[in-house]
Amino acid sequence: MWKPVYASLAEMRDWLRIREVADTDDDALLGLKLSAASRAVDGSCRRQFGKVDSAVSRSYELRWSRTRCAYTAEIDDIMDLTDVEFTIDGAAALAAADYSLRPRNALADGKPYTYIVVTASVPGDGILAGFGLWGWNAPWPDEVKESTLLQTSRLNIRRDSPYGVAGGSDSGTELRLLARLDPDIAPLVHDLVRAGWVAR
Repeated sequence: MWKPVYASLAEMRDWLRIREVADTDDDALLGLKLSAASRAVDGSCRRQFGKVDSAVSRSYELRWSRTRCAYTAEIDDIMDLTDVEFTIDGAAALAAADYSLRPRNALADGKPYTYIVVTASVPGDGILAGFGLWGWNAPWPDEVKESTLLQTSRLNIRRDSPYGVAGGSDSGTELRLLARLDPDIAPLVHDLVRAGWVAR
């Protein structure tokens, strides 16, 4: 699924230590917060970690790279290369020898390809069409799930602190819930942040 929720309600209940099975009063709201937190993690990483249910076509702009002396295009994350196909301006599909997906060792590192280098002749700046199973292979990284749980917990606290302050200054437990991600998320997803983001 494209743009899934990265943690289950059961995992969130366990994370919040809601042990009573019959205590389901907040389940619907927790579901909304899990979804919102998942999208917040996407925004922080400038990518999403789901995968389309079936192969679809997407278009990308080819640009000449002076450093590579070839045409390149940023593409959506892709790990599953089953029946993947690329064409330029509606011409015949590129042969496997006509392009290479990069970063070179992405799959070996458990990460997706994010751009393509076209070694075949390209008639001017064209539009690259890609057909494939865009997204990340399951399961998504543990850091994504943990970040989602952290941010959902932050949103859950926010409900009881309408002015953005939790705790109390007199007891030294004051915490300002600013309009940003939980600060512990940044180091968790540091290696997952994409420099550019093609499809949102």
